[in-house]
Amino acid sequence: MPVGKYPGPEPAVRSAGPYGPEGSKGEAEHAMLSYEKRSQILKALAHPARMQIVMRLKADGCNVSRIQKNLGMPQSTISQHLRVLRNAGIVNCRREGTKVCYTVEMKGIIDIVQLLGKM
Repeated sequence: MPVGKYPGPEPAVRSAGPYGPEGSKGEAEHAMLSYEKRSQILKALAHPARMQIVMRLKADGCNVSRIQKNLGMPQSTISQHLRVLRNAGIVNCRREGTKVCYTVEMKGIIDIVQLLGKM
């Protein structure tokens, strides 16, 4: 066996195409969707009130009234911010009788908000 050779099939070598040396058009489109999703998450966190809401929800889920008491914002404002966070997939809500309870659903989002708080 020649030096530097190993038994087995030759490794696949991709040529550099219009989508980079590693990928196909499908992979590039998937990566762009992934970047789009990440961008939407960051946009959802781009308001100080939404970061406060996420941090408030980290310990335990709660309803809009409890968030309102802690943050001192109008209920309608908190509801709008929660809608943005819910649409981005950051928080989820569930009904508990007449109340709606919100919880942080996205893994790692607390770490991101905490990291931003250290800047």
